[in-house]
Amino acid sequence: MKASWIKIPLLVSVLVAWSSNFSAYARSNANASIAQEKLCAANKVTQTNEIAARLAPIKSIKDLNAYIARTPAADSPLDYLSPEAKNRFISSLQFNGKGITSFSYADLEAELTPSQIYKLLSLFGMQRTVPFMKGARVVDDTDKMIMAVPMGDPCGGGRGTGQSSKRS
Repeated sequence: MKASWIKIPLLVSVLVAWSSNFSAYARSNANASIAQEKLCAANKVTQTNEIAARLAPIKSIKDLNAYIARTPAADSPLDYLSPEAKNRFISSLQFNGKGITSFSYADLEAELTPSQIYKLLSLFGMQRTVPFMKGARVVDDTDKMIMAVPMGDPCGGGRGTGQSSKRS
C-alpha cells in the first residue's frame, strides 16, 4: 500500500513538469509563429515598395525634367503645389541609381491633402511615406484611409521605412 502513495506524488510531479514544459513549448511555438508572420509582412512590404519604385515614372532628375516638359500643368500632381513650394520640393529631391533617396515634405504637408500627396509621390514610388506626414490636411474618407495605413511598417508602429526628410 505504501508503494501506491509514493507513485501518486511521483505521477503528479511528472504531470506538472510535463505541463510546464508543454506550456513553454507552446509559448515558444506561438512566438515563432508571430515572428514568422511579422517577417512575412515585412517581406510583403519590401516587395510592394520595390514594385512602387520600379514602376515610378520618375527615377532621376533627367526623368523629372522629361516629365515636366511633356506633361501639361493641369495634368501633373506637381502642380497641386504653389509655384514656390513646387520649386522648393523639386530642389530638395535627391536621386541615386535606383531612384529617389531624399526629399523635403514640409511643403507637401503644408499645402496638400493626403490624396494629393499620394498622387504626387507615386511619381517617384514614394507613396508609402504619406501616412507619416501628420501635418497634411485630411478632407475625406480616402485621406483618412491613407493616413490610417502605416504603409512602410508591417507592425503598425514607428516611422516606417520611408526615407524622406523634413526640411524647412
